[in-house]
Order: sequence, then C-alpha cells, then structure tokens
Amino acid sequence: PGVYRWVDPDNIVAAFEGYDVRILMRVHGTPPWARPEGTFLSHPPDEVADFGRFMEALATRYKGVVAAYEIWNEPNLNYEWGYLEPNPAGYATMLKAAYQAVKAVDPDAIVISGGLATTGEGSPTAMGDLDFLQGIYDAGVLGYFDALGSHPYAYGHDPDYEDPWGLSLSRAVQQREVMANNGDVETPIWITEAGWVLQTSWDLVEHESIAVDEAQQADYLTRAYQKVRAEWPWVRAMFLFNLDFGGVPWYPAAEPMRWYSILNPDRTPRPAYTDLKNHMTSNR
Repeated sequence: PGVYRWVDPDNIVAAFEGYDVRILMRVHGTPPWARPEGTFLSHPPDEVADFGRFMEALATRYKGVVAAYEIWNEPNLNYEWGYLEPNPAGYATMLKAAYQAVKAVDPDAIVISGGLATTGEGSPTAMGDLDFLQGIYDAGVLGYFDALGSHPYAYGHDPDYEDPWGLSLSRAVQQREVMANNGDVETPIWITEAGWVLQTSWDLVEHESIAVDEAQQADYLTRAYQKVRAEWPWVRAMFLFNLDFGGVPWYPAAEPMRWYSILNPDRTPRPAYTDLKNHMTSNR
C-alpha cells in the first residue's frame, strides 16, 4: 500500500510520445494485498477507497498525458470479476470511486466504463450485457462515467448482421436503447474492442467456429468503421482489436489473441491493415 511501480505505464506513455496519439489507459486487476488471499488478479478490491486512491495517484502522474481511463474489463464475465458472479452494484461502486478520484485531479480526463462483453442473455459464466448495464444504472451510476465502454464482437458475422441473441456488432444499438431508457441520452458509447479472428491451422478452441479468412477480416473491419461513422453518431470512438499481438513474444502460437491481429508476426501488414490504412487516409 502506498508504494507505486510506474515503469510499465511510463514506458507505454513514452512509446506514444511524438506520434500525435491520445492514450486510453485501461485499469484492471487488483494487487494481492488488496484482495482476499488465494484469489485471482481480476478479483475486485476489498476496499473501494484503496482503488480510489490508486486512481487519484495514476491520474495525477499522467495529467495532460493520458486522455482517458477505462475502468476494468468486461466486468459482466465471471473470470473478469475474480471468478465470482458478476455484480453490477459492486462494479458501480468502483466506477463511481474512480470517476470522482480522476476528476478531482484531472477534470479534462475522460472516464470510460469497463467494456461490456457481448453475452446475449448470459450463461453460467457471464451475465447478459443488457442486464448488467441496467444493473449499474439501478445502482445509481448515471453521471459517473463520460462514455459507456462496449465490446460488440460480431462472432464471425459481417457488420450488418443482426444476431437474434445479440451476438453481433449491432448489440451496441441495444445497449444504446438501455441508456436512453434510463434517461442517459447525452453519454456516448466508446467501442473499446472490436475485431475478427483469422482462420489458422492452430486449434483456436471457442474462437474456431467464428474465424474468418484474411479477405473477410479486411472487408468486415473496414465496413465496421464505415458503418459506425455513417449510422451511429452516438459512438465517439472505436478501437481495433488488435494491431500487433501477432508478433508479441509472450503468447503461444495458438493463442487466439494473435489471430485477431492485423499485422503478421514479422510486422508485415495483413490485408486488413492495408485496407484500414487506406480507409482512414481517405476519410481524414
């Protein structure tokens, strides 16, 4: 407690310096001293006040450098909530503490709620994203985040497909409807993860059935950006998942995160990289 090791976030910030890029920093995971013994990294902190103090220290250090903070990751999944049943009220308490701490030292920083996993009606290991969203509103979170984080993966479908179970990019529209039903029409959505996994000879386990070929990945990603820009003015940011996990040394070859990447392991571009680059250049 009270001891900070800043080397990793300092390196991240330094790596972006000079590229005219605004940083969204995701804050996720609890150190062992701040959670019950024998629990997992994703377990929520015992004391929300400890988390608030950390967020204040973080926002103080990176004031004017980090543009936005995303609070946790997919908190409607059991394994992202310490393998506990997801708890909208508990998460809302954390989000409120983080928002107040950040705004106290850096009012211009943007606070994003943890990106919701697209889970339809839910499962034994996940809470339905719409139910979770309603739950945090019921817990009084309105006014304590600047944008709703969302991860509307399309599960192998094209960007215009509307899955009856909500497992498609269009899930963001239904999340927007929940926001409106709670009187929250001014707050935008930030899509902080979106992407398509590539087919490969490796066994991608649960990702295997939703994999696409390189041409489809390029087409779907470009069309997704076009769709969001043209049809959803309430989405203010969309983050690709992912640029270069294909080349990182810490993942095994069969790790699905590698195959969402738009760069090859040698950092040469996959078709999606080239198509997205051309699209972004023509829409500046």
